[in-house]
Amino acid sequence: MATNPTVNWKIIIPILIIGFILRAIIAPLNHNGDMAVHIDWSRTLYHINLTNSYFYPIWASTPPTQPPIMMSLFWLSQHLYQNRYILAEFHNFSHFPPSAFITWFAQNGEVILIKLWAIVGDLSSGLTIYFLVYAITHRQKVALIALATVIFNPLTIYESAFWGQNDVAAAVFIYLALFAMVSPDVDILTLPLLFIGILVKPTIIITLPLFLFFYLKKIKLKSTVHHALGLIIGLSLAYLSFLPFIYHTEPSLPQIETIVIHRIMPSSKGIIRASNSAFNFYALFYQLDRTPGDQPFFFTNLNTLGWVITSIIFILVLIKLYLSQNSLTLMTFSIFIFCQGYFLFSTGMLERYFFPGFLAAVILYNTTKNKLLQTLLIVQNGLWFLNLLYSRPDSQLMVKTLSLISIIIYTYFLLYFLKATEPASSSATKKVLSHQAD
Repeated sequence: MATNPTVNWKIIIPILIIGFILRAIIAPLNHNGDMAVHIDWSRTLYHINLTNSYFYPIWASTPPTQPPIMMSLFWLSQHLYQNRYILAEFHNFSHFPPSAFITWFAQNGEVILIKLWAIVGDLSSGLTIYFLVYAITHRQKVALIALATVIFNPLTIYESAFWGQNDVAAAVFIYLALFAMVSPDVDILTLPLLFIGILVKPTIIITLPLFLFFYLKKIKLKSTVHHALGLIIGLSLAYLSFLPFIYHTEPSLPQIETIVIHRIMPSSKGIIRASNSAFNFYALFYQLDRTPGDQPFFFTNLNTLGWVITSIIFILVLIKLYLSQNSLTLMTFSIFIFCQGYFLFSTGMLERYFFPGFLAAVILYNTTKNKLLQTLLIVQNGLWFLNLLYSRPDSQLMVKTLSLISIIIYTYFLLYFLKATEPASSSATKKVLSHQAD
């Protein structure tokens, strides 16, 4: 069960402020690539409003493909930027903020505000990991190191502040849901939090089967009622998030179905190659972004091979969960093993699809006493970062070398997970979910 720490805000707040300022400085350095698309979405949504915007015909880049919460946030970013004159009014009244800041914000504020949600995702992730690590270790120092590991990690800084992607902003909801699940006062929020994360970015949907199994292990009458109500709240939130984007004079559910099938799903699935840009199992043998996922492989194809391998990993994780006592550490390790296995062995992977397992890796690093495991987690962090930097490399040798190292390291992670009596940490983590006592 989660333990509430005496939060050391005197250290936490400066870390968060420095992390925010660092990202705000970096954010204006890049507004190309995907950021150009996000800027187009933000500006167009501001001018046409949200109603039926998924099927508005005139876009400088591409029609919207992100889920409704993310598109609503892009719309809000532009509204905030277009009302920046308020800063000048505050300055005229109180001489704050300084005129130099107002000029700087006029030049850079649009990009910063569009990237704001990714930056907030980073800061929220760090804070969430702080609480989870404290719940496992009961040590403030270790929890603060975990917080700093997220906030000042080149992975999160590059992905949010420079690139402007929102993968961490979605992934944090996996761990907020995990924390809610082990906290009896707020466990009803588990499913709503997962739904919100999916409505930010659908890549975290792969963790839903794990959470279902977590439920099954601790299911009691009280928790069943709680989570049934949580499911209703989650579905209601999903429905409400789509309402601004549809015509209210027509039936809503068919419109929502059309948006999901014809806009969001094609984007989240992407063009299925053996590997789009992920240094993984398929990048070891095939060329990035060239080999189709349906290429024949013996009596099947690569897509089916990926499904079989990830299914085997999932079954192994379920067996481990079934045979072990539920603990926060075990559930965290399970998320890491499955998400990283999915990244390495599923087809159609992009370079940033490892993020659902990234925060679990941070937790494991800061709670384990196994030095080799810690070292390999650091190496894996470096491999992920190199994959982000060189997602379209010229050197196939580099791609295949890094892919091979990732697979070797993952093999160790998987074997350690399956063999460990108490995965990754000390006996202090042996805490059964409080619901089991209900």
